[in-house]
Amino acid sequence: MTETAIRKQKMRAEVLRHETLAPGIRSLELRIPELPAAARPGQFVGVYTGDGAMLLPRPISICDSGDEKELRLVYRVAGKGTAEIAGLEAGEETQILGILGNGYPVEELKNKRVLLLGGGIGIPPMLLLAKQLSALNNAEEKEQSPVITVLGYRDAQMFLREEFEKYAQVFIATEDGSVGTKGNVLTAVKQEGIRADAICACGPMPMLRAVKAYAAQEDRLLHLPGGENGLRRRRLPRLRGEDDQGRRALPREEHQDLHRGTRVQRGICRYLNRCPPHARSKRFGQY
Repeated sequence: MTETAIRKQKMRAEVLRHETLAPGIRSLELRIPELPAAARPGQFVGVYTGDGAMLLPRPISICDSGDEKELRLVYRVAGKGTAEIAGLEAGEETQILGILGNGYPVEELKNKRVLLLGGGIGIPPMLLLAKQLSALNNAEEKEQSPVITVLGYRDAQMFLREEFEKYAQVFIATEDGSVGTKGNVLTAVKQEGIRADAICACGPMPMLRAVKAYAAQEDRLLHLPGGENGLRRRRLPRLRGEDDQGRRALPREEHQDLHRGTRVQRGICRYLNRCPPHARSKRFGQY
């Protein structure tokens, strides 16, 4: 049996603990006897609900791993599927699909000053990464750790902050300015003058677009979640006016020459983002 087949198997899981961290945010700790290997930061599992009408599992990031047979998942209750999962109680059993995703390359980040950026429900998977990076660099105190974490929340209803402070220097950004820097994670990075050799980020797409642009501007190594084995494989949108190879949008004259003699069906440009009008699409909004 291949490694991919092993990692994708359906497994039985026992609920050890299930609690609320903040309004709408739940922490689910599972013991999985059939778990084939320890989880890596950035990986996730699919959790099946008890409702037979919902066939697909709900993908939830792995927040922490107690030992090789235990996982901690932190998720937001955002729909019927996660509402069903939120009803699980200690001692009950459920089924999961996993482990999925490629995770972050922890070994490649050894002896590097690493900046972890987590926004919203993208915060939980960064905890295991902070923990492993701290252990990898033998940092006894968080001030000695080369890991810096910036966490972005909507308001003062925060979660996992105290746990991050065990392994890294922590900065906070809130949209309403109730705690820390007012704005997003990049606002805090710039305001605090934070510098790093590499950046690892997880969060909503607008945040990841902005982080991608920032990393390119600062010439920093960037790692994002996802992988070919994942249910949640996501393609990061291109920067404004770039095509797949990162080329800038064509000048209007060249664009007109390319379109001459061709048909643009239903208003869709065959040259995608190299077409200046499409490069100005609303989906390239500012973060």
